[in-house]
Amino acid sequence: VLTTKNLISRLLDSDIATAIMSVTTVFALYGDDVRILAFEPSADGVFLVLSAIAFFLFLTEIALLSWCKANYIYTPDFAEIKDLVTIIRWEL
Repeated sequence: VLTTKNLISRLLDSDIATAIMSVTTVFALYGDDVRILAFEPSADGVFLVLSAIAFFLFLTEIALLSWCKANYIYTPDFAEIKDLVTIIRWEL
């Protein structure tokens, strides 16, 4: 039986979805640098729209994966938080 959750999970795990999110991730990491180095300030609006689309895609992916897959996002316990806080080198 193919439920809605299974269908969306299969869609998110597909090669095309992985490719789209990979390109989106590369844009999120390097798009602003490319904008500054290679484009005129008049292109800022286009990059803003592309960044908003990337944000929406990431948000949608996280929301759908959280809905489809059990324990995709979990709440860390106190011991994990304590480990992270003690590992970080605090400089004031």
